[in-house]
Amino acid sequence: MVTSVDLEEVRIAIEMEDGRRYWFEQEEIGQSQLAHGYATTVHRSQGATHDIAHVYEDGGGRELAYVAMSRAREQTRVYLAADDLDQAREDLCRNWETERRWKWAIDTGSVDPDAPRVPLAEIASLRQQALRAERDALAAAIPKTLTSQLRQAESDLRSAKRNLDSLQKEHGRQSGGELGRAAGELISARQHAFQNTLEAKNKDRPRGIRRIARRAADADIDRVQVAEDRLEKLFHPEEQKLTEALDRATQKVGDISHEVSKQERWMDDHPTAPAQLAGLAAKLREVKHETDHERWTVEGELNPRPAPAPVVPFSWDRDDSRSMANDRDYGFGR
Repeated sequence: MVTSVDLEEVRIAIEMEDGRRYWFEQEEIGQSQLAHGYATTVHRSQGATHDIAHVYEDGGGRELAYVAMSRAREQTRVYLAADDLDQAREDLCRNWETERRWKWAIDTGSVDPDAPRVPLAEIASLRQQALRAERDALAAAIPKTLTSQLRQAESDLRSAKRNLDSLQKEHGRQSGGELGRAAGELISARQHAFQNTLEAKNKDRPRGIRRIARRAADADIDRVQVAEDRLEKLFHPEEQKLTEALDRATQKVGDISHEVSKQERWMDDHPTAPAQLAGLAAKLREVKHETDHERWTVEGELNPRPAPAPVVPFSWDRDDSRSMANDRDYGFGR
């Protein structure tokens, strides 16, 4: 945590988690010395690439070490707790030589005829847990498909562009609300002014009518000006709002397109990842089927179903059929 900043000496005071405080001088806090850092687990970092990586070694074996040490382009630094450098080197070699992958009982166990038999359901359950963890880690590493989001963003962009073009072209005539009413009032004022101007210039009309029309035309000039001012006052905020919506839609399309490009590059670098994920899903289904089959078998042995009742054959003769027909005639058996 930065506790204080000394502007005169160009240095900052840092407080560590354990309460210790340090001063970082100017040469230690330059742009080339400090950068943003982000911590994550090794499993989460699969598929990621960074310029510089810092790895805290706390066990995990050879497999996790390979993943952790292959994330950086330029440099990877490893940190671990030890009394001295020799112990750190010894611990690091021992940890990285140890294989920590999942091992099944059927791979490592020895045959002992007197040992109790491990139920297949338990073995299948362990395999199911391991496969599910591997599937989840791979699924987290594969970038999400953004095709539908990009399609929707492009549709929103086209809609925003149409709205802005329509507003600018029609100048509010096709808009609703107060803006549309203001545009209608301006159109009406201009039409009245045009008609009165024609009436005032029409020499076929009596002089008195032309004089009245001329006065009305003069009044219409003020009416048109008021309508234009009102329309402009309402038009510019609406235009600004639609322009900002267009800018946001354009930015969103650009951001999603950038993520899609990153996803495509990742898939180019890991072309087998989808097939591996599908294979893990298939293995999970197989193991689940084995677990279910074992459970059904045990349940069947513990709770056997009762034997079905014997089926009694049905037989009849001609006398029975005549008796049934007589019953129907007299209303019996309905």
